[in-house]
Amino acid sequence: MKKIVQYFFILLVIIIVFIVIHYLFYTNVKLNTHKSYIVKESLHAVALDHTHFYAIANNTVGKYSRKTGKRVKHVKLPFKHLGCGKIVNGDLLIVNNASHRPAVIWLDSLDLNIVDILEPDNVKGPITLLDWHNTEWWIGTGRDVFAFDPDWKLIGYWKLPKECKNNTGGSWLRGYLAIKNDKDITFYKLPRDAVDCKTVGKSPINFDGIGITFQGDYVWGVCEDSNSIIKETIVLKKSGK
Repeated sequence: MKKIVQYFFILLVIIIVFIVIHYLFYTNVKLNTHKSYIVKESLHAVALDHTHFYAIANNTVGKYSRKTGKRVKHVKLPFKHLGCGKIVNGDLLIVNNASHRPAVIWLDSLDLNIVDILEPDNVKGPITLLDWHNTEWWIGTGRDVFAFDPDWKLIGYWKLPKECKNNTGGSWLRGYLAIKNDKDITFYKLPRDAVDCKTVGKSPINFDGIGITFQGDYVWGVCEDSNSIIKETIVLKKSGK
C-alpha cells in the first residue's frame, strides 16, 4: 500500500512539473494584473508619464497621481470623439476622431491646455494607434499603419493581417508593433521590404478600452465595465526560443 501511495505521489509531482515547464517555456505570452485604479471619467483610453496617468473620455481628460490614485486635474475639451493618447516630449497627445477628418491634439501635460492641433495627411479613417518611436510618428487606422518623419511627411506604409479585424489601440514594444484587438494584444514585425506585417505572438488581456500604453514590462489599459485603469505585467516569449 505504501509503495502505491509513493508511486502516486511521484506521478503527481511529475505531472505538476510538466505543467509548470509547459507554461513557462511554451506559452507565448504571460500576463498578470498588477494594479487597478478607479477613475471618475467614462473611459476610452489611458496615457501616462513618470508621475501621472491620464484618463481619456469622449470630451474630457482626467489627470491622476500614480502614487495615490487621486485626481489632480480635470478638463473638458471642445471635442466629442477623443481616443488614444501618448506622452511625447512632455506633451499629452490625444486623437480626436471627428467624422470629417481625424486630428492629433497637443495638450500641455501640466495644465492640460491645448497647445496645437494637426490633421495628418493621407489619414482618412478613425485613428486607433498613435505613437512616437525611433524619431518617427506612427498612426494606425483599422488595418493600415503609417509612418511619418518628425515633420509629418509620410515615409512608410504597412498592412496588418486580415485576422486583425478590430484594431482598437496599439503601441511599440521591444521592436514590435503591439496591436490591441477585442480579447488580446498581437505583436507584429514590420518588414523593411514588404507591406504585410508578420505576426510574432499574442497575449490575452483583461481590459476592453480602445487605448493602451506600455511602460517597461507593464501594459496599461482601460476596463470600461468597472470604469477603471488596469496596470498589468506582460512578458513576451519570442518564437523559436
